[in-house]
Amino acid sequence: MQVRCPQCQKMFSAPDDSAGRTVQCQSCGRDFVAGAQPPPPVPSGAEASTSSGGPSALQVIGIGCLVLVLLCGLGGYFVVRNFKRLATNLARQAAVQGIRSAGLPKDIQDGFIKHIDRLVDGYKSGKISTEQLGTTLEAIAESPIIPMTLILLADTHYVQGSGLSDAEKQAGTRTLQRFCRGVVEETIDSDQVDQVTALISEPKPDGGTRFKEALTDQEVRTFLAKAKEFADAAEVPDEPCPIDPVATFGELVDKALAGLLTPTTQPARTRRSRPPSVPRR
Repeated sequence: MQVRCPQCQKMFSAPDDSAGRTVQCQSCGRDFVAGAQPPPPVPSGAEASTSSGGPSALQVIGIGCLVLVLLCGLGGYFVVRNFKRLATNLARQAAVQGIRSAGLPKDIQDGFIKHIDRLVDGYKSGKISTEQLGTTLEAIAESPIIPMTLILLADTHYVQGSGLSDAEKQAGTRTLQRFCRGVVEETIDSDQVDQVTALISEPKPDGGTRFKEALTDQEVRTFLAKAKEFADAAEVPDEPCPIDPVATFGELVDKALAGLLTPTTQPARTRRSRPPSVPRR
């Protein structure tokens, strides 16, 4: 039978009875389940973008939800119990596809995928036990990776994709960097994050919230003004502070592979804001 590697997309021959079994790509060496079907493509209606040509709000939230669901333990028991099987096929494939379509710069995409593969390979090879994996997923969920990524994408989508002047966009990026630093250093709390998030969200019929597809320039200015208000109140220094969720992710994977993440090393769980959901069409 002919099979296609989900990583490098190369076709090669495998024994006829390989369907449902793990095979290794003859080109890149990736293990995957033969015959596993990739997840269906996202309908084009869910990929609407703004007139500026930037990524849609679906893409802005997509990477955060992707990392949260696949790596941070939502449905954690199922993920941990089945991760060794899932990691070789659909879970990793879905993660890579989501990251590639999320509107992130290429170097950030590649960084996330590299660390996902390190975590996957560490678990498959036995360097990370099931218990350690669960602890790692908790550590990722409690880390600032998700808000950092969402703030980074909010800058890309809402600020840089707006009609603001170049000077306003530059100042807006600095404001969001300061706000993110406050979140990471916990001088800006989850209630303040909720207030800022509310300015770029809208209610759903079921009572939940979702990110807006687009903002007016005035809405962008209001969003940035509120973020600046909280950054100023938290006395976050007005200096460049690049947002690097990939480095934070990589540090946690390093600790996991070194056996440094155990239940006793994890801090007490604190409440973090749950981001608005992806709109359903």
